[in-house]
Amino acid sequence: MKIFFTIRLFLIFSAFLIFAGCKTEPPPSFEIEKEEVRKSLNTWTNFISRRDAFANSKNLERFNDIWVDKDESFYVVIEKDEAIIGSVNIYNYFEEKNTEFDSIEYSLWNPTIWISPTKSEAAVIFYARKKIKFKNGFVVEFDPIRTSSVLLKFGGEWKFLNVHESIREK
Repeated sequence: MKIFFTIRLFLIFSAFLIFAGCKTEPPPSFEIEKEEVRKSLNTWTNFISRRDAFANSKNLERFNDIWVDKDESFYVVIEKDEAIIGSVNIYNYFEEKNTEFDSIEYSLWNPTIWISPTKSEAAVIFYARKKIKFKNGFVVEFDPIRTSSVLLKFGGEWKFLNVHESIREK
């Protein structure tokens, strides 16, 4: 009888050690994920804001760090009448604008961030301001811009799947 009790006690203790040893790190909290998304928004702001032609071409090198490389990606930008669909076309849009724009001043504020339960998708709504100076000297300002976007987490990094900008007519 004592041997069975000892064996059971040994098995219970062994199971406890196995489960304790298999303990994994808890997933990051939603607040940590939100902070990472805020950092991605700052990266987006720096990507859009361009003070000169050199900054424009330098920013394009960072495109793949910001956007998800998918055909389903889209960008609805207020300077264009239709959505730009596909990451290649979005890249081409920015490349084209480098030849037209002298500078862009861009800022955003008041982001509201929702993180999915899987912590691999985020929806963000924020307001932005954009002042574009064209190479011909023409200046146009948009303020406020209501922006919504979806970000996906790839390899530990948050990247934009889509961005939709809109303004109210005055």
